[in-house]
Amino acid sequence: MPPAPTPKPRRISYIVPPPDGPPKRLRLPPLDTPRNGRTAPLLFPADAADASTPSLVASSYFTNAPSKTPQHRLGVTALALDTSTTLSGRPTPEGILYSGGRDGMIIAWEQGTPMRIRNHRYPDLHTTGHHWESMTGWDDEDSDEDEEDWVDPSNTMLNVPFEERWEPDYEGIHEHGPGTFRQCVQSHADWINDIVLCNYNRTPSNDGTIKAWNPHGTQASEMAPAVIGEHTDYVRCVAYSRERNWIASGSFDRTIKLWDLHQPHPDPLMVLSVPDTVGSPKASVYGLATHPLGHLIAAGSPERVVRLWDARTGNKISKLVGHTDNIRALLLSEDGKYLLSGSSDRTIKLWSLTAQRCLHTFAYHTDSVWSLFSNHPNLEVFYSGDRSGLVCKVDVEG
Repeated sequence: MPPAPTPKPRRISYIVPPPDGPPKRLRLPPLDTPRNGRTAPLLFPADAADASTPSLVASSYFTNAPSKTPQHRLGVTALALDTSTTLSGRPTPEGILYSGGRDGMIIAWEQGTPMRIRNHRYPDLHTTGHHWESMTGWDDEDSDEDEEDWVDPSNTMLNVPFEERWEPDYEGIHEHGPGTFRQCVQSHADWINDIVLCNYNRTPSNDGTIKAWNPHGTQASEMAPAVIGEHTDYVRCVAYSRERNWIASGSFDRTIKLWDLHQPHPDPLMVLSVPDTVGSPKASVYGLATHPLGHLIAAGSPERVVRLWDARTGNKISKLVGHTDNIRALLLSEDGKYLLSGSSDRTIKLWSLTAQRCLHTFAYHTDSVWSLFSNHPNLEVFYSGDRSGLVCKVDVEG
């Protein structure tokens, strides 16, 4: 069979209409003009009346004029919100948002959000029984089971932590304006992957370090970020234990390290690794979680399993199998009984750590689940975000 004839090329002509007026002439700014995070070229009209003041010319001529304050030069990869710090001259906290970016910079933004004292965390908090089990149909089988000795028996969920004593005043929240720049620091030489607010602000980075920054220091030496720990590869995530005052860092070097915040030391308190796949790329740590008492550490990785350790002894407890892709986000309840895991398989699983099984699978996302957040002690209200930018809220009582 002869080959099909090649179609003849088609010529397409376009007519560009002439401009309505003479084209505008532009000029370059002086060399000392501040860029303030702007990455695009700075060009100003050459025939402006006040051409001696480039900043005024830019603000009046361009809709995307250079900002007067520093901004991120690359994408934002981490956020943390401080709702407990009262700034000087303010009667209550008003919220400070910390953003970390691929440019290695941390920027603090004052939110100006009206706040009020929280009366309670959640009015219908279930502190006894197996509430998740009753909602998912596992209550009959779990009613006679004993809790493992690694689950803390004390119940501190009714004690509101210091960082959660304030909540937004929703009646007046619509009256406040946009957030304003407060301060910034060039903390890392590479991506900032996570931010944790504790005694100071801890940030892990692609440069393999965990650094501390005191944004409320009064001396220049206090403002400089200090290295409190290092890995041999990218640091992907951190988790903070409020009662034990340590942070755990998970890295692509396939280890989890615990760092003491009481007395910072170059050597970690403990190093945890996956024993049966040491050296495997799939053992890289993408997700990390602990609870306030710091008795348990959970880690997720491309192995598609959640691994659990006893943080007091360093002993491996168990692993949870069920996801079919990389596990990127983890949340632990305050009593260490329940775990939420978000995966690239587009699902979120709820696990009972006492029974060592999956209680329920949430499958409402259509893309990889990248983040989870909850301030509910039992995880009965949580938020999830996926790769497409969708943010969802799950409220089992709502």
